[in-house]
Amino acid sequence: HDIMRGSIVETSRLCGRANCVCAREGKRHAREVLSVNLQGKTHSVHLNAKSREWVELATGNYRRMWELLEEITEVNLKLLRVGKKRKASKAR
Repeated sequence: HDIMRGSIVETSRLCGRANCVCAREGKRHAREVLSVNLQGKTHSVHLNAKSREWVELATGNYRRMWELLEEITEVNLKLLRVGKKRKASKAR
């Protein structure tokens, strides 16, 4: 279950409190978010240290899965080109 698509993005913002350093000096508050686009809509979730660790694991697993699917596709394409793949109906 530790798999998901998305990217960790660093953003910054002004908090809006009048007495904060961001209001006085213009220094923005840095934060990290998970950004993922689902069905045409971008979702962002603020990450703390613990959730960032899990998101790194899950998105890394997604990238590794994608790499494995690419490798499998490459092998199957080569097999198909040399005629070693049986028809789908016979494989079932």
